[in-house]
Amino acid sequence: MNRKIALIGANGMLGTEFMYKFQAGNSKVAPLTDRDIDITDYEYTLEVLTQIKPEIIINCAAYTAVDQAEQDMEMAFKVNALGVKHLAQSADKLHSHLVHYSTDYVFPGTNADGYLEDAETAPVNQYGASKLQGEQEIAKTLAPHQYIIMRTAWLYGNLGKNFVRTMLRLADTMDVVKVVNDQIGSPTHTKDLVQWTTDLLKLSAYGTFHSVNSGSGSWYDFAKEIFRLAGKKVETVAVTSREFPTPAKRPAFSILINKKLEKALNYPIKKWPEALSEYLHSIKL
Repeated sequence: MNRKIALIGANGMLGTEFMYKFQAGNSKVAPLTDRDIDITDYEYTLEVLTQIKPEIIINCAAYTAVDQAEQDMEMAFKVNALGVKHLAQSADKLHSHLVHYSTDYVFPGTNADGYLEDAETAPVNQYGASKLQGEQEIAKTLAPHQYIIMRTAWLYGNLGKNFVRTMLRLADTMDVVKVVNDQIGSPTHTKDLVQWTTDLLKLSAYGTFHSVNSGSGSWYDFAKEIFRLAGKKVETVAVTSREFPTPAKRPAFSILINKKLEKALNYPIKKWPEALSEYLHSIKL
């Protein structure tokens, strides 16, 4: 892909994965951190992007503190909804395409069979509500052939805090680790998410896609597989969410069905244990 790209949130977990990808290719990418652009300020955002003149804007910036969003609603909506609106308005003005990442939390999590892209949304926490509003701002502002919304879940990667690194740290410091087994989802590797995104762009496939590694399991299942693949000898105890109360309610079933993504890409989506194995091998190296 040799199109001019503005990468928002270039120093975050997902943005960093894009930088690895782009450095290996011949993309013309302008990496932007929060020091370079403030998406909550429309005039500033438009000014920065006008100087770059990107054909594609990839937004990896987000307010992701799920529990804190219950108290700090103003900031969550400012970044995840208003900021996204400003990016959509800028993309419209510059005739650019916008790629944006959303979440399984836009759904209520009551369907054990999982969710297709057109399922009814009903967030159960403020973070999910702010992300849903961001999606809606894009759909209101841009034509369907101008944007890609990638809903993903349970993301882990090479930078920052994530569940995999937390479990590995706990395994080295504790004999017994308690993990909830009544929240079900699909662990997803940032490397795969970046690959799917770039492939969709090459194919000029636009719209909303559910974008997770295939299969599903509980956080307990996820932890057990991390310990098994990493060769960690630690007792793992399954507990309910009631034993770990949080300010923000979590969906019980965060299963995103990615058949639309597979159809668009014309290849099978990697299963989550295989993706996890590749990730653990990469961080050992």
